[in-house]
Amino acid sequence: MKRIYLDWAATALPDETIVNNAAASALEHFGNPSSPHGTGREANTYIAAERLKIAASIGTDPAKLILTSGGTESNNIVLTSLLNKPRKGNIVISGIEHAAVYEPAMMLEKHGWEVRTVNPGSDGRITAKRFCSRIDENTRMAAVIMVNNETGAVQPVTEIGATVRAADTKNLIHFHVDAVQAAGKYPLNLDKMPIDSAALSSHKFRGPRGTGLLYLNRQIVPLYAGGGQEQGLRHGTENTFGLAGTAAALRGAVSAMDENLAHALKLKTILIDRLSEIRGVRFNTADRSLLLNPEIYSPYILSVSIKPVPGEILVRVISDRGFDIATGSACATGKKKKSRVMEAMGINSEDAFSTVRISTGPTNTIEEINRFCDTFVRESSILIKNLRR
Repeated sequence: MKRIYLDWAATALPDETIVNNAAASALEHFGNPSSPHGTGREANTYIAAERLKIAASIGTDPAKLILTSGGTESNNIVLTSLLNKPRKGNIVISGIEHAAVYEPAMMLEKHGWEVRTVNPGSDGRITAKRFCSRIDENTRMAAVIMVNNETGAVQPVTEIGATVRAADTKNLIHFHVDAVQAAGKYPLNLDKMPIDSAALSSHKFRGPRGTGLLYLNRQIVPLYAGGGQEQGLRHGTENTFGLAGTAAALRGAVSAMDENLAHALKLKTILIDRLSEIRGVRFNTADRSLLLNPEIYSPYILSVSIKPVPGEILVRVISDRGFDIATGSACATGKKKKSRVMEAMGINSEDAFSTVRISTGPTNTIEEINRFCDTFVRESSILIKNLRR
């Protein structure tokens, strides 16, 4: 029986047509875009055209887009640029950041920067007032994830950004957004948002892995050097295959955004209704009635706790039955430590230990979700019964 994939927040199912077309483009436009000869100039022209398509999909100018290897590198380019500052200050981040922001922030702390962490409420969301209460005259950077990868909680980044700018009377604070889980799923009009930079990753919206984008609306001095590509911000020969695939995948996701969102809400409604059959199930939110509000929670992600079943055991059992789900962030898989996100939300250790994440995509069907729910309800109920003996 074909496996049913429900871990789209970790990586989306690649679009075969897009990947094949991108590969064909890379073979056709194989020249080094920095080379002055005809083949190089042809590749450079092609890359410029693809970058323009991406810019149109997310409301910006192509000159503000830096091609990277993914969301992690995009985040790192921005955060590590602080190491070039002559004087150290503080950086304010949310307590629910992905490791791609949190770990660079911890590295900055080792180099003398103060890192101030702002935790969300029990709903997993940061308020602008709470976030900006940690900003002062020594703040040089602020960072907030747009859609949390573990809970799906949508952060009010526009409100936070506007509040940061109002408090930043000397224009010293760089406001960065990790938009990896939002791109292709939520409308992005980057130039109209009160942000200085944003990270995107192609494989989250069915493009090729190993390709990302950094939107940059404010000058920074990068930490590392090289051949000067990508405006001197990301050195190395451009990835023609990745750029072509990203442009096509992003255009496809944006054009089908409303349809995909409606479909995701149908699937999430079934998941919530069916999983509610499990005795003692806990949806990781302060208000379950808001789970189907896409302005508050991503319709593509559902975080649920099945106490006292360890999440890792439940994931393995469900995997043996042919379904792929996760315990949380794929970047933390195999690391025996409590989720920072669950801890920041104030979720107790037992519930955090028993949490799994189910994330859907546009190719999942209602029939697949019902089959999954049949299996999940049955297997989790058996595990609960056995563990409570």
